[in-house]
Amino acid sequence: MAVARAISIPKNESDVELTLGGRRVKLTNLDKLFWRDAGITKRDLLQYYADVAPALLPHLRDRAMVMKRYPHGAGGEFFFMKRAPSPRPEWIRTCSIAHDSGNVIDFPVIDDLPSLLWVVNLGCIDLNQWYARCDDIDRPDYVHFDLDPGDGAAFAQVRDCALIVRDALEALGMKPLVKTSGSKAAGGVVFANKDLTAITGDFAGSRASMSATVDFSRMEAVMNCLVSRCNQSFYIDVESANRLLPELGGVEEDAANDDQDDDSDDSAGQQRPRFAA
Repeated sequence: MAVARAISIPKNESDVELTLGGRRVKLTNLDKLFWRDAGITKRDLLQYYADVAPALLPHLRDRAMVMKRYPHGAGGEFFFMKRAPSPRPEWIRTCSIAHDSGNVIDFPVIDDLPSLLWVVNLGCIDLNQWYARCDDIDRPDYVHFDLDPGDGAAFAQVRDCALIVRDALEALGMKPLVKTSGSKAAGGVVFANKDLTAITGDFAGSRASMSATVDFSRMEAVMNCLVSRCNQSFYIDVESANRLLPELGGVEEDAANDDQDDDSDDSAGQQRPRFAA
């Protein structure tokens, strides 16, 4: 049985202004092809997000959003943007986060359908929200294991590694969920009830007990292929790690990442902090 759409974006206009819950949101360039080969337009992308909003919004609310903008569609160049652009609707809420550089960045927050459509209209195809909520930015409330295959790695290997991660987490009494990227990556998500430090303690204390049920040697072989694109390194949130896990002794960022906290709006891609495995 078909479910009635909350809204239907007009198909005969390239630019429209919708009123949703008393808020007016402008949607522009709706006929632009975002997936040229498939004939999928920006209108189609916005309609998809409008359709899935009831299920999606609970996972976005109260979290800072890093915008990954594709002005020329999925096949074109993209750039990351942290600061909520101006001018913007007065009803767009922001989350002010102080970075180690001393800068305070006002990230947009996606709380409802109008704000969701507003950020997607900026050319954001995939959404990249913080792992912590704005009321406690140093306390992530879920963990994401990102299994991103390197050159030559097949999705079957990603799947095998994901199953091993699942076994390890279930051995700790956790209930992971799978999350795919829509491309070739997969990951496990664990909701932590805002106590990530307790989970890291579980990992450290339970490694030996898991060895009886989890084939870590097989996982290492799979990971050797999966991480090849990352030069045998994995990525973490440097700022959160230094505040939450001081026992690491501090984590250094790549020199290329020195200005990431500052004006990343014009960067061609995201420089991620690196911690050698």
